[in-house]
Amino acid sequence: MLAGERSRYIRPEHHARIRALFPDARFATVPGAGHWVHSENPEGFLALIEPFLAGG
Repeated sequence: MLAGERSRYIRPEHHARIRALFPDARFATVPGAGHWVHSENPEGFLALIEPFLAGG
């Protein structure tokens, strides 16, 4: 899951519940972004999503 650094939508206290539903879930934070991570920090978003899409 990608979350923006300034977003309160996905909080650390939610991680255990998310992992209970999705055991392979991974969490990453896009610096300087709020809820619209792809729009507010496109470079940071791509830096995190491209390796994931490439299988890394």
